[in-house]
Amino acid sequence: MTWARRPILAGLAFLGGMVALIVWLRVSYDIAEAGSSLPSFWRDEPSFSVARRALAAATDGRFVYILGGVNDRNEYVAPVEYSRIGPDGRLSTWQVAGQLPEPRFYLGAAIVNGRLYAIGGGTGPLGDDNFPSASAHSAAIAADGELGPWRNEAYLSTPRRGLQVVTWNNRIYAVGGYNGTFLRSVEKALMDRDGRIVEWQLAAEQAQLERYMHAATVAHGRIYVLTGHVEGRAGMGYASVESAPLDPTGAVGPWRREHSEVGGPRFLAAAASRGNILYLIGGHDGTHRLSSVEAAVAGRDGAPGPWRNIAELQMPRSAAATAATTNALFVLGGGGPDGGLNTVESLVIN
Repeated sequence: MTWARRPILAGLAFLGGMVALIVWLRVSYDIAEAGSSLPSFWRDEPSFSVARRALAAATDGRFVYILGGVNDRNEYVAPVEYSRIGPDGRLSTWQVAGQLPEPRFYLGAAIVNGRLYAIGGGTGPLGDDNFPSASAHSAAIAADGELGPWRNEAYLSTPRRGLQVVTWNNRIYAVGGYNGTFLRSVEKALMDRDGRIVEWQLAAEQAQLERYMHAATVAHGRIYVLTGHVEGRAGMGYASVESAPLDPTGAVGPWRREHSEVGGPRFLAAAASRGNILYLIGGHDGTHRLSSVEAAVAGRDGAPGPWRNIAELQMPRSAAATAATTNALFVLGGGGPDGGLNTVESLVIN
């Protein structure tokens, strides 16, 4: 190499480094501007009593509830547990609040107008004879966090195992899942003034890909679905993200494939959002459970920017549940290296 070329190459290397730094700073600034200080670690919260994977969780900002799932003996977990959120955003000791009327796993959960809902899932024998459920139940939440009697709600329009349930403007949506085949459909709960689900209404617009064991969340009036199992391909997942707008009536608009994909294919991951920041947590890549956590900022048009790795979980988790409050993101249970987990981790969000 001639001495004349060395300054040019050095200059190009410096320029490339500066470009990479500017991109990194831009993503950092975007996330900080959106209201997150990019916390550097997950902290331990009190463990609940029954280890479980393929569970569901929901929060109303006062309490966090976990329900459903299976234990290490491949038994459905019937007890519902809850924890009060303290003024510092930390969880208190977990307590039992009755039992699910139909124990199941890979279900969805939601809280709307003071009621806790358990929706869909898988029931019957585990393994090849397991079948998707269309059941929905709800229970009123008392001031102390206890639950009233469970009541039957209208059945889903189709059974769904491995679905995701999200809420927006006091509306409940069931997204994807499995009913004998992987699903692209979405349905919305039509509710009366008492919070009773009287009917499930299928959306005219369907997701572009079949989504099962996927992740989903809502931010600024858009549903986001992320990753998921590839039908007919054992151990394979998607890295793709798609989203659809929700109009003021609650109708689901057209789905679009987002250009920004997550860091790698996976399924059994969990998602959450605060403000316009989207989070994807853990999961399974077909070979390993993952401890990675990624975040992306949704722009004004709802399109996520680049996904960036942030603080990793203390333990790899798949089939875990999430609950997000004003200032904390909780990851609960799931499958870990040695079986089902009863541990909880939280990430402080400013």
